[in-house]
Amino acid sequence: MTSLTQLSQAIHDAPRWHQQDQFQHPAEIKIVPQTDQALGAVVFGLDARKAQSSETILQLKQALAEHLILIFKQQSLDDLQYLAFSTYFGSIFRPGADTPVLAAQSDSGVPPDVVPVSNAVGQGDYTGHGELTPHTDHQWTPLPSFASLLYAIELPQNGGQTSWINTIKAYDALNKETKAQIDQLQLITYNPFVRRQKTRDQADC
Repeated sequence: MTSLTQLSQAIHDAPRWHQQDQFQHPAEIKIVPQTDQALGAVVFGLDARKAQSSETILQLKQALAEHLILIFKQQSLDDLQYLAFSTYFGSIFRPGADTPVLAAQSDSGVPPDVVPVSNAVGQGDYTGHGELTPHTDHQWTPLPSFASLLYAIELPQNGGQTSWINTIKAYDALNKETKAQIDQLQLITYNPFVRRQKTRDQADC
């Protein structure tokens, strides 16, 4: 299934706003901030397979803006349901073919809508055993994505190595002198996938 047909199917399966009886009732959903952490909130009671009302969608967007990370536990989604749920937060991120990102296809230059990420080498992974350094997704693109959605399929029994950083609180905690020193700085960045794509293209020649 191509990215275009994936999106078309997701739109077809998306909530029908005029069918009120299909909505999950907002009263079933509770958002609990992770007060012992620098960021994050857990969303209880929401079934991501069900249609959500405009009231619930607004509540989720406001919670994401406030807490930066939302955690939805015990979900069971296929790719199309995952895409449909993603559209509550905005349109699907699709960079141009001249701006390669993780999993960009060699023939089209664009990534699939759902990208498998795994450390099980040889099973459709795009990261392998390599540990990713701290980063912001798509920050080198002309129009970076607003957010990223991760759907965990296989989890470790304990712990986990994925971390998020609240850079807003980190900046607010700086003293005035440090803020004044860095406020006028500009970042020069680069697209790490351009080099990978060129290396792959050269290997194919």
